[in-house]
Amino acid sequence: MSDPHWGPHAHGLASGSRDTYKKPHRVGFGRDRSMGGTGKIGGRERRLLEAALEGMGSAHVLWGFAVGAAVLAEDGQIYRGCNVQSRISGLGVCAERCAVDHAVIHGCRRIEMVAVVADAEQAERPRPCGACLQYIADFSGGEATVVMALVKDGKILPETVEVKTVTELLPYRFEARQSEASLGR
Repeated sequence: MSDPHWGPHAHGLASGSRDTYKKPHRVGFGRDRSMGGTGKIGGRERRLLEAALEGMGSAHVLWGFAVGAAVLAEDGQIYRGCNVQSRISGLGVCAERCAVDHAVIHGCRRIEMVAVVADAEQAERPRPCGACLQYIADFSGGEATVVMALVKDGKILPETVEVKTVTELLPYRFEARQSEASLGR
């Protein structure tokens, strides 16, 4: 028996249908610029969230919902990512890992901050999954800041913005012992 929480019927889509996220004409924050109960965020966080929203517009969605991400890398550049789904769920890639991989392709091996956004109509609280949190920790030494928000009508909902560290979200990440051989010495 198939699990109704997984697969093409999980989100009310018929088998073989394709749900695509329509890229918003204008991206940005809603009229209210306060961050609700989360405190104020700075310009870097705001730019990162807006880049994640742009990345969300490229999502390849077959059975779930669109997610966008962006990372601020060691070179000071922002790299976008989106979720790319496959008919075989384990073959897809999450938006956060896509954004980290985008930074790696451009020569960056360390990230400082990650933003993730999801549609408010389909997600309750955007959170990187455990695999993405481990990946973020691997490429940040466990020091990255994670900025999360919901999106409605192409705008980031300021009252939903949350800022956490990767360590707060994944307090017991995997860390292997580093031998001199593995460090390239």
